[in-house]
Amino acid sequence: MKVLTFLHGVSRHRWDEDEMTDENTSHHPYQAITHYTFSFTIPDDETTKVTIKTKTTGISFATSPEDALQQIKTENQYSKQSYAAYILHYVRENITSVDVTDADLIYTDEPTITLMTDEDLLDFQRTVVSANG
Repeated sequence: MKVLTFLHGVSRHRWDEDEMTDENTSHHPYQAITHYTFSFTIPDDETTKVTIKTKTTGISFATSPEDALQQIKTENQYSKQSYAAYILHYVRENITSVDVTDADLIYTDEPTITLMTDEDLLDFQRTVVSANG
């Protein structure tokens, strides 16, 4: 995923008006990289969960690293839905360009084996036919 970038802690007016130097402000630019794990399930399919790991890179103009961190934490408190919408849009627009040979499938657990009754087998067959018919 392309890294999403933001400027934190400075208005566009201030950016255009003055250069951000020690002479003009006590604020300094700090790069902020925030890592995300974004998960969702497919509607009407509670067994399929999609997990995406990504990150954003931004600049925070702050008086100290601690100030920059607090700005980012405060913004993140209110930005979850915006970032989720951005990531969903990005995936929606780019999913068709993914080639299956570039995807990884990892079996995470041993298969679960359970003896089926005749009724279980009939139910399974009906479910498969219903889903694919």
